[in-house]
Amino acid sequence: MAERGWGRVVNISSVAAEWPSPLQPAYAASKAGVIALTKTVAKEYADRGVTCNAVLPGLIATPLALSMPEEMRNLMVRQVPAGRLGQTAEIAAVVAFLASPAASFVNGAAIPVDGGWLVGPPLRAD
Repeated sequence: MAERGWGRVVNISSVAAEWPSPLQPAYAASKAGVIALTKTVAKEYADRGVTCNAVLPGLIATPLALSMPEEMRNLMVRQVPAGRLGQTAEIAAVVAFLASPAASFVNGAAIPVDGGWLVGPPLRAD
């Protein structure tokens, strides 16, 4: 990529990097490490036309999330301001943008795709 003078690196981290869950310190640390790697690569290769960004998925409707006990999943969804699970297509759309020429000035970003999870619980009454 650097030799060509153009490239896109898109890493997948997690909102857990910024809002860790109890009993998952290794997972949170590894996802925070992905963000640190992203920023380092972004600095190192920016002048050669290569960008590096990270996507931080929140609670997404994957087989793992859907296999959670319904009560636990509903409790987590109530903490998402959007009030729902995200869809894999929503993650893919952000990745596609970051991989495109249109994202040429986006570099070193850690972009949450989380329905507002990282901004805090919803203001609605449950």
